Amino acid sequence: MAYVHIGNDCTIESNCILGNNVTLTGHVYVEANAIISALTPVYENVRIGCHAMVGGASYVFQDILPFTLAEGIKANSAFINMVGLRRRGFSEDEIRNLKEAYKIIFKRGNKLEEAIRQMQEKFPDDKNIEHMIHFIRESRRGIAR
Repeated sequence: MAYVHIGNDCTIESNCILGNNVTLTGHVYVEANAIISALTPVYENVRIGCHAMVGGASYVFQDILPFTLAEGIKANSAFINMVGLRRRGFSEDEIRNLKEAYKIIFKRGNKLEEAIRQMQEKFPDDKNIEHMIHFIRESRRGIAR
């Protein structure tokens, strides 16, 4: 949309939406189907996961986990992006698994390595959970929590 700034060496995958006045500094990576709402600056080397949505006027300086909805002056993942996932054809089972994975990561006080272990045990064959785990392990800036 209008007045979007895309800095040096940014990558934006397919079907992403960037609202008015979104600012991506250098080396930002936005995975497929992500939405970044208006007036949102994204700090360098941050990754926005697939199917994630960032609320307007949020300041993003850590990675936003795939499939989540993040918001706030210091953007933190608020929950799973259920509306967006339903609109994109995710099954209720897939959404239920993502909700449970979200709780394991964000609501139970687990350290990330413990959360990853629990998710691998509980969802050994879920491709969406595998993508979340890979995203967490590849994070250089940390996950917004």
